[in-house]
Amino acid sequence: MSDNSNVSPDDSRKPVEPAEPVEPVGSVEPAEPVKPAEPAEPVGPAEPAKPKAPAPSPQSPTPPPPPPASAPVPLVQPVPPAPGQSAPMPPGGGYAPPQPPVSPSASGAPGSGKAVAALVCGIAAIVFSGTVILGIGLGIAAIVLASQFVKSFGKDGKATGGKACGIVGIVLSVLAIVAYLMFGAFVMMVIEHSGSHGAVYGGATEVVPLDSSDIDTEVEAVRSAAEGALGKMAGGDAGVAALVAEKAEGAFESSTGYTLTDLGIDPAEFSAWLMEDLTFSIGDNDAYAHSDGVGLAFATVEARSIYGVTEALYEELLALDGDAVASEEEWKAKVAELLPQAQSQAAAEKSESYVALDFTLVNGVWTVDEDSFENALDQVFGLW
Repeated sequence: MSDNSNVSPDDSRKPVEPAEPVEPVGSVEPAEPVKPAEPAEPVGPAEPAKPKAPAPSPQSPTPPPPPPASAPVPLVQPVPPAPGQSAPMPPGGGYAPPQPPVSPSASGAPGSGKAVAALVCGIAAIVFSGTVILGIGLGIAAIVLASQFVKSFGKDGKATGGKACGIVGIVLSVLAIVAYLMFGAFVMMVIEHSGSHGAVYGGATEVVPLDSSDIDTEVEAVRSAAEGALGKMAGGDAGVAALVAEKAEGAFESSTGYTLTDLGIDPAEFSAWLMEDLTFSIGDNDAYAHSDGVGLAFATVEARSIYGVTEALYEELLALDGDAVASEEEWKAKVAELLPQAQSQAAAEKSESYVALDFTLVNGVWTVDEDSFENALDQVFGLW
């Protein structure tokens, strides 16, 4: 039974209007086909997320964080970085463990071969310093290699030692050169004064060997022969005086530009003046005789010299006023005028010479060698 208590009489009498017709729905267009998705790029292994610390509970204090677990040992040990480069980051982030310092000269480190090579070359330079050329070359190589190593990698014991050894090797090589030169000069002197030579004053040139028991006697004979030869230098022999006069003529021309004859001076008188007051001495151990018939004597000689004359003459000429000598003839006349004064000054200042005379035993007589005697004349009187 319906309840019509709430419907008024007027509402029940109104006709009900029909509902509007529904518009037909159009045809639905088919949807576009879905394109296949492109394959995604491979994604590397994701870095493990760092565990977040749990939020502190308001009811309890924050507990201390647990100690970090020891990092797993990688299968591949990290390679120490080269000098000047930073250490690579380990996989997964974080900080790399500190690496121990590596010495530049350690085995396998960069440049270690250069430091070792410098040390080896330095030691070899000392060992081979006697060869001079090899010692100097190895010493220079050691210094260069050590300097390059220090410039690139800093100071190191091997490089410093190599450089020091290289310097020592070069110094020893230079000393070896000096020693060789001195030894060579000594050998040449011995050869020069020990050979058999021709004699000044004729006769046979056959050298007679000596018996070893007669050496002491023959040494005194060599000394006597040397005293006789030096006595001839003092003016006791006409032939020697003529030789001195001839040599003095050429020596004076070489020094002043004029011969003694050009200046109006007799060469024979000048040579006699040179040989005047000559003195000499032979030491107790300065005469030698060998069993092969060769002798040697050393002597100290004091005599007048052309060097002393020309030196005094130059001092006088330099003191002249240049305007006082107008021509070549006047200059020549002035040299001739000042020469006697220069001779007087040179006579008061004799020069000292140390000469060597060679002798050979010819027919039982010790005879002075011609070349050594003339060299002694030139040395004593300045006749070069």
